[in-house]
Amino acid sequence: MTTESDQDLMVAARAGNRQAFAAFVSRYACIGLRLLNTPRAWPAEVTPGIIEADDQSKNLLAAIRKTMEQSQTLEGDVTGSQLVILPDKSKRGWVWQASLRLMKPNLALVHFAGNPMLDTVASDGTSVFVLHPGGKRFDNISRKIVDISATYTKENVDTRGANVQADIPQVALFFTGEISILKLAEGKVLATYKGKQTVNDSECEVIEFSYALGHSTAIKGLVRDEADTHRQTTEVYSNAEHMVLRVRTVMADPMGERELLWDFKQLKSNRSLEAKDFAYQFPKDAVLFHPPTEDQLKQETDRNEQSLLAIGKAAPLFTLKTPDGGEITLSELLKGRKAVLINFWFNGCGPCQAEFPTLQKIYAEHAEKGLGMLAINNGDSAELIKKWADARHYTFATAMAGEGRLSIDFKVVRDYGVPAYPTTYLVGADGKILWRCLGPVKEQELLTALDTVGVK
Repeated sequence: MTTESDQDLMVAARAGNRQAFAAFVSRYACIGLRLLNTPRAWPAEVTPGIIEADDQSKNLLAAIRKTMEQSQTLEGDVTGSQLVILPDKSKRGWVWQASLRLMKPNLALVHFAGNPMLDTVASDGTSVFVLHPGGKRFDNISRKIVDISATYTKENVDTRGANVQADIPQVALFFTGEISILKLAEGKVLATYKGKQTVNDSECEVIEFSYALGHSTAIKGLVRDEADTHRQTTEVYSNAEHMVLRVRTVMADPMGERELLWDFKQLKSNRSLEAKDFAYQFPKDAVLFHPPTEDQLKQETDRNEQSLLAIGKAAPLFTLKTPDGGEITLSELLKGRKAVLINFWFNGCGPCQAEFPTLQKIYAEHAEKGLGMLAINNGDSAELIKKWADARHYTFATAMAGEGRLSIDFKVVRDYGVPAYPTTYLVGADGKILWRCLGPVKEQELLTALDTVGVK
């Protein structure tokens, strides 16, 4: 599931808007109970799909790799961005900067600014450290913003720096000669020479890599049906010295387009550096991250469940806007029905997307037996929600908690105590909570609850 605390932290305290968060959770699989407090584990090695390349791109790629092989040190600045291009062509996202210093076989010091997930990546030749920034976190129980400490991970560094990734393609290219983002590919990668373009006042040659995005990295449900696949392209721009100055990745799906961009400036290679140039001290308040135990995960789940409405409690009344411009109320939904299923979701939530086929199946099989259903969206545009429902042939009703950004501040979200996504309630004909579920719905539990009110 995706916790409300993490969403609010990303949106309100760091990124500042809902669409940037949607892009973030899409990319990082959206499966943790405490996503922002769980440092990312970098892949130990890069194993891209088979590359089929034309002669020009094959030769250019070989030249780029040779340049990196001959570079013993590399320094420079990076500007990275992540954008979501919505169906109405508007763009939302964030931009961050980084300075990098690398030396073979495995020394690194990368400082970030404006990146909500990373502060510093450092390798002293023995260990690689990844520091994740502290900041604000929304606490589900107190309903207040609280401070959290910076956390860091530590692991033995690979002898050739393969696990010093830093989420920057140039770093993996320097240490391993591979373009790390191609690790996301499923099956063949097609490389095509795209001619020359100017990047930061330098003429660059461009290779475009095209590939299907592996199911492990794509949110299932963001495609039209099971037969569709995400297509992703990555463009690599290299100058006359075969130094990479830009990497641009674009993934299109029925809901819009996502763009990841890395621009590299002031690159200098083979300058004299020493081990002392990679010395780094963590902030005093940074704490070593330990993966949560089963007991801790259970405690977190229990904390989230405390904010849910109790079974037997009257479901708060609401009047919400629908994507087609109308309104819908709880009273209208309950009229003439034995029960109504109310689901809270947003488009960038992987667990939400994964459970909707099951919810649609249950609704379709029980609609004529007295079941109603409303999927309440948090933060997406009306146009996107309509396109989403049409693309998947969903027949249940949809409404909007609010539009423009993911937020805990929308009244219906507060009233229903939604701590995480997805959250689902079953409301009886008398307007009281019959059943509730935090996280993906368990089909048999829901069917049993329906059976108790004669929806069979």
